[in-house]
Amino acid sequence: RNEGMVLFSVENETFNLSHDRIRQACREFIIGDDRDDLLIRISYVLRNVGQSPQTEWCLYVAVDHLNTIPPEKMDLGDLAKLNFDSSQIAKSRAANVKENELLREGMRCLESSDIIWNEYDFTLEYYKAVIVSEYSLGNLGHAMVAIEKV
Repeated sequence: RNEGMVLFSVENETFNLSHDRIRQACREFIIGDDRDDLLIRISYVLRNVGQSPQTEWCLYVAVDHLNTIPPEKMDLGDLAKLNFDSSQIAKSRAANVKENELLREGMRCLESSDIIWNEYDFTLEYYKAVIVSEYSLGNLGHAMVAIEKV
């Protein structure tokens, strides 16, 4: 049943906000550590929901939330992998700019994590994806930086 800006789900008797901006505004009222903890919990749920092709969009939302959380609160290796997985979904949808944004954010996490080059195959695959993405978008300087690191 639609009640305007708030949607009521009869099946599970819950209310959902119908617009992302309303959700964003509600989150802005929560500050500091509580906000970060809320985003981590929301992202955990979204990651679990986003396991099928029909709900993979949930991974985008989860990674966008997690990328806003201070690095000291996150497992940066895990976040780098989530950014990589999400970038591959974006690539499969021909969303090249989104793919590049996710790869760059994930690279920031990867370079700050303890898994860089400890997980050699993943790191090499990540750099290859970055090089191809940057080159495809004409960002030759960024591609060269990645090539030099490899």
